[in-house]
Amino acid sequence: MYITSRKIDEGRILRYTMDGKNEEVLVSGLSWPSGLDIDFTNQIIYWCDSQSDLIETADIDGKNRRTVWKGISTSDQFDVAAHGGFIYWTDWSQKGLFRVLPDGTGRTKLGADLFLGLNDIKFFSNANSNATTACTGHNGQCSHFCIPLPGRRRTCECPDSANGSVVLANGNNCPGGKFTSV
Repeated sequence: MYITSRKIDEGRILRYTMDGKNEEVLVSGLSWPSGLDIDFTNQIIYWCDSQSDLIETADIDGKNRRTVWKGISTSDQFDVAAHGGFIYWTDWSQKGLFRVLPDGTGRTKLGADLFLGLNDIKFFSNANSNATTACTGHNGQCSHFCIPLPGRRRTCECPDSANGSVVLANGNNCPGGKFTSV
């Protein structure tokens, strides 16, 4: 799981296992990271920083960081997505959807001032639709939530109760829960 984090003094890009544990700082020293995209096929992360007006990229482990696009001072990039050989981003101040080639050339505005306050941009592909995890078959034998972990492992989790998180009765089943095939 990859996230952007904004603190008063520093923005960062972080990676966690799907259960929210094992925090790893991939990129630090950012101002205000506001968009993030991961190209798992090519093992690259992309992000935009709306305060420094940058669109940047790095390897999926945070190494080989580089700037793809430096916007103008009135830019306000909000989200970013890579698809079909282009890097796309939304810009609140420029009121548009833009794209650029990975080397930073060929900037193009798509549409004419139609995208006031456009937040997100997402592309979906079936490229990884055959991927399997330890949760793929029968919900990993978990009664409620199966959370995939690295190394084809998994952890089972229960819904929160009024008293906070519920403890698993036997590692797979939540109290009162029984496995049903999904």
